[in-house]
Amino acid sequence: MKKFFLSITIFVLLAVLAESCKKDECTGKITISYQTFEVFGGIDCGIIIDEQSKGLNYVIDNQAGLESLVECTSLPDIDFEKYTLLLGSYESDKDLAYRSQAVIRDCETMTVTFRISYDSEQKDTSMLVDYHAVIPKIPDDYEITFEIQTWQIN
Repeated sequence: MKKFFLSITIFVLLAVLAESCKKDECTGKITISYQTFEVFGGIDCGIIIDEQSKGLNYVIDNQAGLESLVECTSLPDIDFEKYTLLLGSYESDKDLAYRSQAVIRDCETMTVTFRISYDSEQKDTSMLVDYHAVIPKIPDDYEITFEIQTWQIN
């Protein structure tokens, strides 16, 4: 009788574990949460802009990369075992005002897209903007892309 109840208990536990794994599976496109430098203790942070980094995007997965590309009053303390930093800058010949950003994970195509949106009144004002997102670590076999969107406002 004890073996019977032990067998049933193990079966139920395996069924519960199998069901919980299914709930965590990623299917289709999902928007994943991101954090900013401030959440990790970063103060007044931005990308170090020079001729080599201007207009480029980076996927940073280690402390050395953070220290070489980010300038802060207080550097954020990011655990790169758990997180990845997406960082970049964009140079525009028009004025830009930050609108929104999102990080989209597509499990079917194995891609992550960091989408940054700006509004523009189409004034001829050259400007450089930077952006970042600290996201939960994603599998190494995913491709990461950056997408800048500019919306014209009147």
